[in-house]
Amino acid sequence: MLHELLANPIDNAIRCTPPGGRIEVEARRDGAAVRFAVTDDGPGIAESERERVVERFVRGSKADSQGSGLGLAIAREIAALHGGALTLAASPHPSGLRVSVALPAANAPAARG
Repeated sequence: MLHELLANPIDNAIRCTPPGGRIEVEARRDGAAVRFAVTDDGPGIAESERERVVERFVRGSKADSQGSGLGLAIAREIAALHGGALTLAASPHPSGLRVSVALPAANAPAARG
């Protein structure tokens, strides 16, 4: 499942970024979390659509003809099953999208409550 979680945003970036475009993949440990992000300079997803495109069968208005609208929804569900979260934001480039996933690190201390 983690492979699917990580592969989906990379696949989306590859399909949506024009030839010669930029795709950045990063992973890092951040305290009690592991963070993974994919950033591209494709057409992006409008801020007003970002909450909906993580629902099943919903695609952004700039989406090409490929895809079913399931990938981000599945990735979000996998992140949640592992105690994490998937978020969408604007790319720091003039266009594009940044998909971020935060997961608890395997050896993170249990939360006290």
